[in-house]
Amino acid sequence: MKEESELKNYLLLEDDIQKLKEKFEKNLMENPFSSDFVFLGEILRKQDELDKAIEVLIKGLKNNPHNITARFILGKIYYERWMIDEAKKEMEEVIKHAPDNVNASKILIQIYISEGRLDQALHLALSTLVFHPEDNELIETVEEIKKEILTYRKDKDSMEAQNPESLSEEDFEFVDTEIYTETMADLYLKQQLYERAIKILEKLLETYPENDNIRMKLEQARTQLEESKKSEE
Repeated sequence: MKEESELKNYLLLEDDIQKLKEKFEKNLMENPFSSDFVFLGEILRKQDELDKAIEVLIKGLKNNPHNITARFILGKIYYERWMIDEAKKEMEEVIKHAPDNVNASKILIQIYISEGRLDQALHLALSTLVFHPEDNELIETVEEIKKEILTYRKDKDSMEAQNPESLSEEDFEFVDTEIYTETMADLYLKQQLYERAIKILEKLLETYPENDNIRMKLEQARTQLEESKKSEE
């Protein structure tokens, strides 16, 4: 009895989806510039009609080139098919216009890792953490990439010196420098998270005490923090 009820609900759901699919197809025939292509593309993706989904999304993006959701869905299909170059192109476009898109970032990070571009993967992961500081998956990814980079540097140094040694302070300085980037500080400043920006800039200034640009940004951040506190009083 339970199985029959579940089957009936499933069939009703499938019928509703089919009706929506037909509705979106009709709307697009009447208006090729309609954003309904996004919904149609997602339905086709879920129905595993991937070739048709790609066709619909590409065609729709020609008329709606700035639709980020469509680009993400298209990039996701490419990624699931392991069409890496195509997936990377779409996800980079998504991040360019929506740097807080965590799902696009996570896919792009994995692509960079698969290509051996660990520096770029780490930079993207850290930049995304600015928008999603509580994302445990991202935090774990950052730690994993850092370990990979340190291992690579250790192996590289060992091959060059032909005398394996333990990690030096320079190795850790490399990772610290990647973590405390001006990019992250700039992102924090844009979000008016002045205390976080100041912390990063202070760390950078310790590493690069002669960098006048970092010093100037730090002074500006401190000024903005003071002004922000005064406005709250």
